[in-house]
Amino acid sequence: MDATGLALLGGSDEDLGTIGFDDDPTEALARLTNALESEPEVAASYSMTSSGTPVTVYRWGGLLLQVGLRPADPDEHHMGANFVEPYLGAIRLVGPEGVSVGDPMGDVPAPITVGSYEGTPNGPRYLLGEPSPLILGDEVYAEYVQGFDTAAEPWNAPSTGILVELMAPVASYGGPSWKRFGTGTP
Repeated sequence: MDATGLALLGGSDEDLGTIGFDDDPTEALARLTNALESEPEVAASYSMTSSGTPVTVYRWGGLLLQVGLRPADPDEHHMGANFVEPYLGAIRLVGPEGVSVGDPMGDVPAPITVGSYEGTPNGPRYLLGEPSPLILGDEVYAEYVQGFDTAAEPWNAPSTGILVELMAPVASYGGPSWKRFGTGTP
């Protein structure tokens, strides 16, 4: 997973293609279902707080794909993903630089830690990997993979915490529009 989507790799690391977060959701669901050789369960549905866009969450074990089936704004992503377990069967679910759920936060390579935003009381968030540009009107922002650690709220965790969830894409200007689904333990 990176800020732009999911890379699909075969058993000997052969490239099976990518699913971009801006891809057509119906095609992406079909490709992921085919690649994983199993149907997902519908884990949840909700309305995005930023736009009211209805979102359906499809789950294959520790991999969740959040799909906005009717984007309210053409600049809004159609999909987001969460990794809440380190493996999906024999498949290791990894984020930037090979990090995975269950890794100690001290071993996560150089996260960008950003403080509270938009007047909210929360503290640092951990943004991982190379940013991907997001253009909204005349403004350019950066999107990342966000890591969450063992605290109930990510900003309260000690630096010795454990990575419990990866989520993308997350824009650096504010909180994610996608929901968290991790349990707080790897």
